[in-house]
Amino acid sequence: VSSDDPSFSVNFRYLEANSENGSLRAGHYYSLFGNGLSLNAYEERDLRVDTNLEGIRAFGSRGGFTAKLIAGTTVGGSSEDAERPRNDWIHGADLEWSNWNWGLTLGASAVRLQPDGDVSPENLEGLRGGFTWSFVDITGDWAQIKRAEEKDGKGLFVGSNWNLGPLQIL
Repeated sequence: VSSDDPSFSVNFRYLEANSENGSLRAGHYYSLFGNGLSLNAYEERDLRVDTNLEGIRAFGSRGGFTAKLIAGTTVGGSSEDAERPRNDWIHGADLEWSNWNWGLTLGASAVRLQPDGDVSPENLEGLRGGFTWSFVDITGDWAQIKRAEEKDGKGLFVGSNWNLGPLQIL
């Protein structure tokens, strides 16, 4: 493998262990909390976006409960840059409870981003819920970010699916 061109080098590496109730990964990974309003680390090659994380990701599921924990560093720059620094630390937790007999899902997440340098951390908190009944699915996420130097922000996502025979309304 040539080291002259960054597109021909090994950019992702990880070690992963899986069991029936969960997994543990060390290295590069992507992660999604809920519908992605709280955390959405992903790759979209057509748009040249890659927001991979490097560190540890743990996932566990038991009964109707699911937990995700992440810790690591974020990647900077665009996916075409040869040098993509990893200076900012990120920690997060996501908990979810589902009861399919009731058609109900509830979740909560918390993410802390610690930028490099003398910048104050950013804290993001989110809540979500979903309901499925007969031919209707309704889901929603709410999140807020708290910053010391900048204005805080809030976001809301609501979506619904209606399955009416051959007609589907989103």
